[in-house]
Amino acid sequence: MNARALTKWAAYGLLILPVWLAPLCTSPEEKNGQIGEQPANTIVMDDGFEYRLIDYGFGRLQLRDDQSSLSAPVFWMEFSITNTSEHLLRGPRHSPTNGWIKINDNWGNTYEARSALAVYGVDWKPLLQKEGGLFKPGEARSEMVETSASGFVEDIHEFRAYLKFPYYVHPLKSERYQFFVLREPMSRHRDWLRNQPELPVEELQIATGSEIRAPSRTSTRRQSPARN
Repeated sequence: MNARALTKWAAYGLLILPVWLAPLCTSPEEKNGQIGEQPANTIVMDDGFEYRLIDYGFGRLQLRDDQSSLSAPVFWMEFSITNTSEHLLRGPRHSPTNGWIKINDNWGNTYEARSALAVYGVDWKPLLQKEGGLFKPGEARSEMVETSASGFVEDIHEFRAYLKFPYYVHPLKSERYQFFVLREPMSRHRDWLRNQPELPVEELQIATGSEIRAPSRTSTRRQSPARN
């Protein structure tokens, strides 16, 4: 083998070596799938925004000022999103109403959470602040998402609502994904009404969790594990 061929193979080896070594270099605290949970309803993401789940339930949404104008039964979640910067104008990268949030149940099924504004159009606009655009420093806005109840399977005992869903595992490094944990979510029968008071966090029974997804030499696609 000539010097040119040796140089080519050496360069190829340097390119693929990190991919093969990454799983071996994962620290003990970054084992694939390791999960930690704590009672809380707030997650601060890597975009510098605070995402707070302030209410949720299985019920109807008030669409207009008239309290008799209600939607069909849905599973809904209301968020408060805050720009934590003291000086920067910016927008949230993980806005729930932009389709980022995904709901995973205890069987491993995944459901889309849709913006209430996108679903109900002009009927929804008077209820919450305008979606999209830049946030001023310290500004907070409310966002609402909902999921049709017709798509749920039976015997759901837990939801994990991911702000950043791990569709794929990074080939070179471990990544941490955060989510809200809602236990027995379908038993929380609650309509969303305009101007209803915000509940104390203790009454919401929400936890936040984190999940480590480590590189894998065999597959880069995440498999959603069933949780009984």
